[in-house]
Amino acid sequence: MKKNLKDKIKEYKRIKALVVKYKNILSLTQENIIIKEGTGYYQAELGRNEQEDIWIVNYKRGIDEYYVVHELGHIYLAKKCNFIGFAKPMKENSNIDWNIRPLLNILLDGFVDFQLSFFDEIYPVVKEKYLEYLNDIENSKKHIIEQTDYIELLTWYLGWYQSFRYILKKKDFQENEKKINALLSFLKSKLIQFRGGITEKNFIKLIYKLNDFEIVKDSINPKEIISYCANIIS
Repeated sequence: MKKNLKDKIKEYKRIKALVVKYKNILSLTQENIIIKEGTGYYQAELGRNEQEDIWIVNYKRGIDEYYVVHELGHIYLAKKCNFIGFAKPMKENSNIDWNIRPLLNILLDGFVDFQLSFFDEIYPVVKEKYLEYLNDIENSKKHIIEQTDYIELLTWYLGWYQSFRYILKKKDFQENEKKINALLSFLKSKLIQFRGGITEKNFIKLIYKLNDFEIVKDSINPKEIISYCANIIS
């Protein structure tokens, strides 16, 4: 019991220190940000208390540094674009197809990580997370084979495509290009196998739309970013 409490406190202090560190790097020192253990689906999730004007970083114990800085990156992007919707959790709405939520989240994550990649202190953290999937590519393929959720697989593809091709620095991409192409091709073949899933013809259209990330990745216009995401999801 005592050991568990001690470990919990130690982890809280670790996450707190990371939040302080990256708040300073991202010039978010004026933001009220607290941390809380426990999430629903993701390794870390960003919450918002409107009444108190407080951001909440909810975390799972033992998470990688990347997930902490990524959640703060959502606040950074929201402030840079002057659009709080890029950081606030999506509200429940019976009119929304909830298959859209993970797809929209992963596409928006690309814009967050792209902005983070400009910081010399942060890019290595982002790069390390991306390369995990490539450095243990057989295990990544194993997860693809075992995954039976079509939307989850499609989410992986969208995220990896943006990350590997447009967020990794040119040198890092070139050094890992063969592995990147192999992993994306493997995932593509799995997606096309799904009955009622994406066809080869529509996959070509999807890639065409994903490549527009190169055009809009620098944008701080919320309408351009949202249009890009909506165009892909459609």
